[in-house]
Order: sequence, then C-alpha cells, then structure tokens
Amino acid sequence: MKFHHVGITVEDIDSGLQMWKEIFIDVLEQLSVKKCFDPLQEVELCLFEAGNLKIELVSGEKVKNFLRRGTKIYHICFEVDNLERKIENLINKGCILVSPPKPAVLFEGRRVAFLITPMGFLIELLEA
Repeated sequence: MKFHHVGITVEDIDSGLQMWKEIFIDVLEQLSVKKCFDPLQEVELCLFEAGNLKIELVSGEKVKNFLRRGTKIYHICFEVDNLERKIENLINKGCILVSPPKPAVLFEGRRVAFLITPMGFLIELLEA
C-alpha cells in the first residue's frame, strides 16, 4: 500500500483551486490540473500536485454533509496492487466497505473503493 493523495471537500472546484493557487503560488506556478465529473461517484473532481503532495478536490451533493459539519479532509487514498485482497484484508481488520470497487474517471478507469476505518475516517483504495 502506497500513499497516493489526500481528498479535500470544497463547495466549488474552481474557487477551491483558486484558493490553493493563491496560498501556494510558489509551489503551484507550474500547476498541472486534471478536472472531471465522475458520474459513478457523483462528484466533480480536481487533482493537482502541491510540491510532493497530490491533492484531490471533491465537490458535489455527496460531500455536502461533510462541508456542513466543517469537515475538509474527506479521505486519504492509497494505491494498491491487488484491490480485492486489500479490501478483504482491511475488512478483517475492522474496516467497513462503503463503496465497492468501480472504475474512476479521474484515474483513467482504474478502480477505486472506499472504506471506513475503525478510527472513523474514510480511505480510498486505488488500483495500481
């Protein structure tokens, strides 16, 4: 399992991205941004790098409750070699599968799955 990115909730992708650009202008001068709407996840997404960190902005109805509660860190994503095996392993360690594997537009169809950890935070697994 290798760290891939952190997902952050925003009201609006464009204003969220603009805020990141204004705060981290020195890091984001050569910003490579990938934006899309994923109908299977029902969210608008934006992925970019800030220094060594990949950040995914997430917006849409699916994250409105997180935003209302003031939650900004939505999930932590890990890239895994064997998605099904890692899901099974994490379930055996007390995690709960909340979104089974499905193709992700942002990652060229590679599958993703979401689990809640026993500590109560959301993790995304991205198929390598």
